[in-house]
Amino acid sequence: MRRFFRVARPDHVLLTFLAEAHDGLCTVSTADRERGIVQITAPPGREREVAAFIQALQAEISMDEVTGDAQPSASDQRSDHPSRH
Repeated sequence: MRRFFRVARPDHVLLTFLAEAHDGLCTVSTADRERGIVQITAPPGREREVAAFIQALQAEISMDEVTGDAQPSASDQRSDHPSRH
């Protein structure tokens, strides 16, 4: 599972921290730094858990899902390594 979200930089830090605290649930990577878009990737079989995690986060931080043409292209994405910002 892979989903993209636009988040403010301070929220990106919190999102990354919380994702790392949920060991193995998902990874957070920077997809487009200029537009503040992150990619959340989850291993197969954890889609429900990740959906619940994202829903809980959206109640706490500004996190808008990016879909369709607004998603970054492969050339826009920096890497598959989790962001450490």
